[in-house]
Amino acid sequence: MKTNSKGHSKNLIRVADYIAQFLVDKKINDIFVLTGFGAMYINDAIAANPKLKYYCVRNEATSPMMAEAYARIKHIPGAVCLTAGPGSTNAVPGLAEAWVDSAPVIVISGQVDKKHTTNYSNLPNLRTFGTAEIDIIPIIKPITKYSVMITKPESIRYHLEKAYFLATSDRPGPVWIDVPQDVQYALINPKKLKGFKPIKAKASYLNKQIKQVLKYLILSKKPLIVAGQGIRQSEAISDFKKLISTLNIPFTLTRLEACNPVCWR
Repeated sequence: MKTNSKGHSKNLIRVADYIAQFLVDKKINDIFVLTGFGAMYINDAIAANPKLKYYCVRNEATSPMMAEAYARIKHIPGAVCLTAGPGSTNAVPGLAEAWVDSAPVIVISGQVDKKHTTNYSNLPNLRTFGTAEIDIIPIIKPITKYSVMITKPESIRYHLEKAYFLATSDRPGPVWIDVPQDVQYALINPKKLKGFKPIKAKASYLNKQIKQVLKYLILSKKPLIVAGQGIRQSEAISDFKKLISTLNIPFTLTRLEACNPVCWR
């Protein structure tokens, strides 16, 4: 077995480097960062990846907002990297905006070593343990489609793939991956990692929904179509135009800046 200068197998890489390359493989070549001790190995991996460009923000609260704008312009998820404790809690306002606007934003946060987290302290009612440590997952769980702290290095592929899938499928939204320091620098073999296999929605369920809508339309005396942002996000603008033209039913939009779908691009 071939080894590198440090005596490790050449097939092994750090979890932090796997995260950076995962973003690149998903064609996410930009990431919004505010560096910190808790995310030092992820920061290093981002800087070391030649295909990943980082933008240093002045405040964590703005990073999800910038990632949201990026997602809307590029039509791919925006990425964020934050540090532990206040570095994560400061991002909550921007995360909430991404949540209500249904924006696919992937947040990667650093964390203290697992043994220094409140979850692993075995002490009841403990609010903080490690340096600037806080259990961020319960805080952001209500405003994310998926949130998890990585406790096993070999699970990183599964959680990243699941987070990406959920961020971009159905109604998009933000996801959050919290990575303790000892997991960040842990060595893994990318070829031996377990992936995530999404469960596809059954066609019978979708057909049932369509039939129910048609039933309501037939019974309605004065139907009105309310069109939301999901039409744009699902790239169904042309389909919606055909629908309103065929049905000849009045419609209104939830977004006031566009008075007619004809204006949509």
